[in-house]
Amino acid sequence: ICPQCKSSYIKYFGIGTEKVESEMARLFPQGRISRMDTDATTKRGSHEKILSEFKKHEIDILVGTQMIAKGHDFPRVTLVGVVNADVTLNLPDFRASERTFNLLTQVAGRAGRGKEGGEVIVQTYAPGHYAILSASKHDYEKFYAEEIKSRKELSFPPFTHIVRLTLRSRNEKRAIDGAHKLKDFLTEKLSQRSGSTSGRQAGLPAGQAAASGGKNIEIVGPAPSPIVKVRGFFRWNILLKGKNRSTMCESLKKALSGYRSPAGTLLAIDVDPISV
Repeated sequence: ICPQCKSSYIKYFGIGTEKVESEMARLFPQGRISRMDTDATTKRGSHEKILSEFKKHEIDILVGTQMIAKGHDFPRVTLVGVVNADVTLNLPDFRASERTFNLLTQVAGRAGRGKEGGEVIVQTYAPGHYAILSASKHDYEKFYAEEIKSRKELSFPPFTHIVRLTLRSRNEKRAIDGAHKLKDFLTEKLSQRSGSTSGRQAGLPAGQAAASGGKNIEIVGPAPSPIVKVRGFFRWNILLKGKNRSTMCESLKKALSGYRSPAGTLLAIDVDPISV
């Protein structure tokens, strides 16, 4: 139920820059409208051409992706709209709130750069989320306080380190099966190391030490990547979480010394990835 109008007509609408451009043309038939996204800027120089025309006021309404939000100075822009701001907020990534806050503050910075002032309208299904509320007030300290508390509770960076292992294959079943076998392999190997080192040092049985993932390493997954298929490859992730990065890397290096990727699969490792 919409908290504002009490309507139950809430659902996901497939929306993109082309759809928004079409709606703008319907609502403002006299407006000069242009679109800037990867499809509209394939030709060399098209990016600069669109920005130049918009700056010279040869375009009234510019519809685009995040590329129009960053670093551009348009003094005569008085209104900015963000359609479906929840897209980045709902990504399965521990930096989702941070990315949403960054995007909204960048977008808001495009409006009101001249004498006329400006206004920003954000479409969201989560108007009470701290990332959106903080961005609306440009309150960096409030956002940091909420975000750092959440990260600590969920044991995400900067309170822990992450190693992401991505298994990819052109065959979906091979990617899934390979990821599960890799998880079992790592669980066994890291448990063996934990049983012979950290478990004995702490006076714990090997099985109990293994439950912590070996040397305080937690194994999460496997799970499909947020964008599961890229350039013909299906991708599945396994995350390792731990307090000590060098210990994690050393343990993983020794564990993988006897690992061989299944036929038709490729393994990539990223330490402290910027996204998961």
